[in-house]
Amino acid sequence: MVKEVYFFTEMGYTAYSQAEARRYGYNNLMFPNEQFSPERAQQLYAMYFDELQYASETGFDGVMINEHHNNPLSMMPSVNVIGASVAQRNRKGKIVFLGNVLPIHDNPLRVAEEVAMIDILSGGRVVCGFVRGLGQESMATNVNPMDNRERFDEAHNVIVAAWTKPGPFRWEGRHFDYRIVNPWMKPLQKPHPPIWIPGVVSPESVKWAAEHQYPYVALAPPLSTIDEIFDYYDAVAAEVGYATTPEHRGYVIELLTSKNSPGRGGLRRHPLHRDALPQAVAGSLDNACGHQARPTHLPRDPQIGPRPAQPPLRRRREQNRKGTDDRAHARLRPVRC
Repeated sequence: MVKEVYFFTEMGYTAYSQAEARRYGYNNLMFPNEQFSPERAQQLYAMYFDELQYASETGFDGVMINEHHNNPLSMMPSVNVIGASVAQRNRKGKIVFLGNVLPIHDNPLRVAEEVAMIDILSGGRVVCGFVRGLGQESMATNVNPMDNRERFDEAHNVIVAAWTKPGPFRWEGRHFDYRIVNPWMKPLQKPHPPIWIPGVVSPESVKWAAEHQYPYVALAPPLSTIDEIFDYYDAVAAEVGYATTPEHRGYVIELLTSKNSPGRGGLRRHPLHRDALPQAVAGSLDNACGHQARPTHLPRDPQIGPRPAQPPLRRRREQNRKGTDDRAHARLRPVRC
């Protein structure tokens, strides 16, 4: 079995006041943006992009990026802007977009053009993920959450048609209307970049991914549920008329590592910022598992300051692996997808 390992960071903004975070109840959505410093963000971006480049040069098969809005957990309000920058800095390895938040876009053709452009700039290294987004994505962009599923479905259909159907043609839908669909920019990969669907185990999303024969990437649910998730995926696939393979399955496991043993003064996380340290995600097209880790190889800019010591994030033990680098790696081996 061959696995591909991807480095992942949500590029969290960590240079805010702990006292202010506590005062607002560690609320992501309503944490005032006056706590944001562009100067500190510039330093953090430099660190994160260096990490992504370092990962691609030291054996990872690629990097993963994502998108969130109105959220200190992520400095990636545009996965495509980040992806374009990564495509130019990282000369090898796949770039996994997980992903574009389709329901919040009023012009999905722009998404089709941008992803196609990045696929060309990267030499065909893009893996394109589509997501429905968190509730706060809809609130931050003033999109009716009642239309989330419909807008996701139609935006997906517009994008795939723009990539695969000869133009010009007309599109008349419930949420999107185009008199002329004729994007000049088409992706390098044919018929289009691979599409992955990540999610938090909504049965509706699992079913949708199976119906479209897209790999479903489960974002760290309890391992005890994984058989049920993919049994359902397999059942839907059988109804559609195809047999699934390990390429249709994905799972993310959080892996916390340190050169020192965890414990007192060891691995800690900020309760507001669930990704207070950089991570890595390992994926596999043959057996699309995922693992998130904290690399400890890169020096931290002293101007950014140390990460605050806080109680570890509460999670079921089965959802993560932690310890020294060697111990965490050993515990990871028995994980089955």
